[in-house]
Amino acid sequence: FQSAAASVERLIDELTDTDGVLWSDSFLVGEPQPAHRLLERGFEALPDMLAHLNDRRLTRIVKRPWDGSAPYLVSTGEVLGILIQDLAGDAGRQWKRSPAEHFLVAEPVNEWWQRARTMGEEAYLVQAAVPRSPQATRVYRAMLTRLARQYPRRLLDLYPQLLSARPDISSWELVHAIVNLDIPHEEKVQALLLGAASQSVNHQAEALDQLAELDRARFEELLLSGLHALGTSTQVRYAASEQIQLAQLCWKTNHKGHWYALRDFARRADLG
Repeated sequence: FQSAAASVERLIDELTDTDGVLWSDSFLVGEPQPAHRLLERGFEALPDMLAHLNDRRLTRIVKRPWDGSAPYLVSTGEVLGILIQDLAGDAGRQWKRSPAEHFLVAEPVNEWWQRARTMGEEAYLVQAAVPRSPQATRVYRAMLTRLARQYPRRLLDLYPQLLSARPDISSWELVHAIVNLDIPHEEKVQALLLGAASQSVNHQAEALDQLAELDRARFEELLLSGLHALGTSTQVRYAASEQIQLAQLCWKTNHKGHWYALRDFARRADLG
């Protein structure tokens, strides 16, 4: 059997033969398998990942920068830096990179690692997975990956935290992670009911979308009440409004009452 350290080193080596596409610092279709398995190791893998922050070996992962500059092949060190930043959460948003090679500047990363290691992995992930930074637009996926692997029931603690603290960001990935947990069916339903009762219509829609598969009767009841309660105006583009997210769930039901409610909402809504 390989030691844990040897196994992490092997996963890092596998990055050199890995395909993928990065849009800025986000993988378009999820992390490649070696990267995902490193995230599943969490803090266990971090010492070896940190040791490879300046690893110049090229991967086959193509990065397309936000600023429109030319795409390029990403080095192993840059990929590891992106993964570590997501594992660090808000703290990682402040880190700088070398301008030429895009490697993370090591000193602040190592200082963070000392603090995080002292706090302990589970405690750190639970308090940091839901971002506090207003610039963050999603839950930190790397933390969700590790929590789901090593501390799955803590996702049930994370969900109400997200609902109350960040009504402006999507709960989609966290909802899916909870639905895929190996826990009793009714516990999943009770978690989703928290989202269905949220003041955020987007959070309602994300919870109800999964509730439709777990508890049809409660889905039908809550969708109908949600349609009746929809606001008639929006501050964003109509095509991007949160009302659209809930209205689209009517495709999951053949009950005419829901379609009548959608019709009535359309009649009272502001003109776009």
